[in-house]
Parts: sequence; C-alpha cells; structure tokens
Amino acid sequence: MFLELAGEERYLAELRLIAVGHKSLPAKTQKEMRHAQIFLGYRRGKSTHGYSHEADVFELRNAEEVLVADDMESRRTFGDCIDIAPQEELLEKFYSEMGVKSLSSCIEYTVDPDGELLNAPEAETLRSSIIEKIPIFLHEFDEQRFKIGMRLLRWRDEKQFFVRACRKLDVTKRLKSSHVTGTRGREEHPTELSAETQQLEDGVNVLWIKEQPKADSYDIAAALCRLLFLTYKKNDVLSLMTILDTDIKVLERRGYDVDRILLEYHKKAEQEGDVANKMPPPQSQSPAAPPGEEPPSSKPVILSKFTKLFHRLHKDPKLGEIKPSEIENSIEKVKDVMKEEGGKDDKHISNREQVGGGKKQKNVGYCDEKKVSETDLEECEGQHVGQVKVWKRKGTALGVNSREREAFGKIISDLAKVFEVNQTRCHIFFHGEDPNLMGFNRNDQIFFGLEHHIEKHKDAPVGKAYIDWYYIMAHEMAHVQTPYHDEHHELLFQALATKHLTELHNLPAVREMFKCASP
Repeated sequence: MFLELAGEERYLAELRLIAVGHKSLPAKTQKEMRHAQIFLGYRRGKSTHGYSHEADVFELRNAEEVLVADDMESRRTFGDCIDIAPQEELLEKFYSEMGVKSLSSCIEYTVDPDGELLNAPEAETLRSSIIEKIPIFLHEFDEQRFKIGMRLLRWRDEKQFFVRACRKLDVTKRLKSSHVTGTRGREEHPTELSAETQQLEDGVNVLWIKEQPKADSYDIAAALCRLLFLTYKKNDVLSLMTILDTDIKVLERRGYDVDRILLEYHKKAEQEGDVANKMPPPQSQSPAAPPGEEPPSSKPVILSKFTKLFHRLHKDPKLGEIKPSEIENSIEKVKDVMKEEGGKDDKHISNREQVGGGKKQKNVGYCDEKKVSETDLEECEGQHVGQVKVWKRKGTALGVNSREREAFGKIISDLAKVFEVNQTRCHIFFHGEDPNLMGFNRNDQIFFGLEHHIEKHKDAPVGKAYIDWYYIMAHEMAHVQTPYHDEHHELLFQALATKHLTELHNLPAVREMFKCASP
C-alpha cells in the first residue's frame, strides 16, 4: 500500500497536488475517485489527559466514510468515533467537492430550556441586533447554501422568529452517521453551549440564550448558522459573530455598503410578498409624547436612512438609461473615468442588480459582484503583473503558478492599452469558488477571474484568449454608465467593443491566430 510505504506526510503532499488539479480530470475519473479509498482520514484517540496528537490514527477511506470537521466542539466530542479530513483549507475544499459531508450536517441537537425569563431585556436587545444586521451577513451567500425557506425568514415576525432567555439551558447532541464506531458515537452527549435554536411544530424558530453566564457570541452565531444553512464553515460563524458584535457605523467604515445591502434585501423580501419583513417608513421627526405616556420607540431611526434611499432609487427607473443618439457621449464618459488612476476610495455604480433598469437579464452569473465579497479578497503583494494587481481569497494560497499568472496579466495589460484604460483600474482575482465567474465591475475598477481564464483558455490559442477577454473588458467597462444587465448596457457594450476592433486586430497574438501578415 502506498500510504504504508510513503508515510503520512508524503501521501498528504500527493493529495495536495490532486486537490489543486482535480477539476481538470475527466468526469469519469472524478466519479471513480469518490468511491475509491483514497481519502486520508484521522481518528482521534484519548490519552489519560484527554485527546493527544500522538494518539491520532489515520486510514484511507472513501468519500462516504470520512467527514470534514467544520465544528471543532463536535470534533472534540466525536473525534474518536469517526474519521476526519486533514484540517487544511485546500484539502477540506477538495474533500467537500468530492462529496464528503461536513461534521455539522451529521449532528442532531436536542434543546431543553428550563426557567424561562419573561420579557428579559437581554433577549430583546439581541433580537433587535439580529434583525438589524442579519441582512448584512446573508447577502454574501448563494441560495443553495440555505435550508428551504431560510433565505428570507421573516425575522421581524414573532410568529417566525424570536429570542428567549432562560436560567438553565441543556443541549445534547448525537452523531448521525452509518460509519460511527463504538457505542459512544451513538450516544447523546451533553454540551456547554450557552445558546441554541429550536424549531417548534408550528414553524416558529426560537433562539434560546442562557442568563448566567451571559450567552457567548460565538455560540449565538453558530446556533444561527445551524438554523440557516445546510452546512456551514468555521469562517461563516466568525463572520456572523463579528457582524453582530460590531456597530453599523463601524461596519460601514470597514467596507460594508450597508445601505445598498439593506436595499437589495428589502426589495427581495418585497418581491416574495414578505410584507411582515418590510422596514418601517422614514420619519423626519418623532412626535413628542403626551404627558404621562412613554415616548415613541426610536428603534426604526437606524433604518430611516436606508428607507429614504430605497424610495429614492425606486422612483428612478431611468438610472443607466442610454439613448442611441447619446452613445458617443456615453463612450467618452466611460473613457474619462477609466483613464484616471484607480484607487480604493473610488465610488460610483457597479454591476449589481439594482432596483429599476430596462428589460433586465436575470441571474447573470458570469458577471456578479455579489459572488465575491469586498472583504473576502486580500492583495497578493509581490505578485502583481506591472500595474495590474493580483488578489486572492483571504486565508488561502494563490495556488497558481507564476507563468499562468504572468501570462494572464499580460493579456489584461495589453487590452487595457487597446481600450486606453489606466492599468491601475484592472485587477486579477483568484477566488477558487466559481470558474464561471468571468469578472465584475466594483467602483469603476474591473476584476478579471484568473480561475475562469485557466479553465477556459489553458489549451486555447493565445489569440483566442485575447479576443474573449477583449469582449469581457468591454462588457465590464459598460457598467461604468449602465449598472443593469439590460438593453442600455447591451447598447453601450456593443459600441465600446466595435470602436476598438482595429486595435485588437493589431495585437500580434490575434494576427497570428488569423494568420495575418505583420502590419
């Protein structure tokens, strides 16, 4: 057996190589891999002082026999009863893509609150914070991540969600897996959780929190993630915990476009007929309370700015509208913006599906800024190509060799010259989530998908890559003036692409592909 001969570390090295390039393997091979015992799994052992690294044992398993440990507390509980994937992000992602389940998806919780505290102020404060901030967290996720009906849970409706405090909270959990070994893995185990959700028979979702000691922020975030998602990642819990613990104004300073996020959430809820989840109307000034009465609640004040923005944009159906007679003027406006040096403080419109627009194309997944959160990317210092910056998903390795990065950067740099675009407005990103995402326009700066380039142009002639990315750049440039994917954007996109065809044809790689003589 290779594992026995090579040893654990060398086998892990081979697994990492497979993880990086497995998407290029034939579909039949990938299917066979899922059923083969090639996945290294660790089973924790116990020493007299608890779990010890030296006691770990490892075996090769198939995809059904191993789990990805996305829940550290559950791993401590059940680590000696089930095989766990190596705790490296690259390998965990590879295991998940090959059909390996997450540990959290196999845990069943039983909640037993005792001594409910009626009208507890800490419960009401927490519920208000969740209602206010949960849309900021939810906007980053695709629909398929959520349990049915949870994407647009009516958080304001107490018939669907409320928070309750109690003096004592007993939460037990059990591992549901056919590959559990020993009676311990099949038993219910008590936890020390200070918060957990419970779904009642009538569909009401309750978040229970312990009075003393005060409910831990991480427990609250993890409980809400279990309520929302089919499976969740460690980073999901940490992200939600940070958002719930941070003031709205601070979130805005950290880069969250709060007004726009709430606008999109509100519009989506309205489209779903979610009347109960609508935000309260704006109030210019709260009326004075009559003598002897309580003053009116000030809770809606935080949202009044958003509500005004919603109504203003909702009444502006001509945003991004371009008439054929104005096309040349629109092209000049685009060029004026794009020839200036780019910076992180640039503010304009982007290619999100905002309210309004003409005959819009829905679900334009190849050009969707929402798939890559602004806070999800970090700059790869020292790996830029000229003035074209390179970005990657936070906490991950770039995973792309320098030759491919340099080749793609040269294509983008050359095309920027074709369109007379300042190269500081062009960026390359590697996110590792969706190779179909070609790019997006964020604040008049264009991000191009390195993963899409590698998957679609790896074996294609260089000239073809230039042509494809030429039209993608024109598409994203058009978003400078037209935020929607509608007929106005199509008109401007076609005009931009047509205007520079001669310069595109003069590129050596393009001329070589068409077997043209040197100019």
